[in-house]
Amino acid sequence: MQLLYLPPYSPDFNPIKEAFSAMKAWICQNHDYARVELSGDLSSDPYQLIVMIHTLFLFFSFFFHLI
Repeated sequence: MQLLYLPPYSPDFNPIKEAFSAMKAWICQNHDYARVELSGDLSSDPYQLIVMIHTLFLFFSFFFHLI
């Protein structure tokens, strides 16, 4: 096993950046739906929105681009 060190800040190797970018793009494209679902209603769960947006394929693509 070989240990590889990453630079202190490497956004290309950070899958969460890709996830937030995809979520932001979806919200920009569907801003009417996002506004209705997330405005003023404390019972609306942001986790439900994330699950709806990101499919399993999209989730794995955030990691596979690192290989």
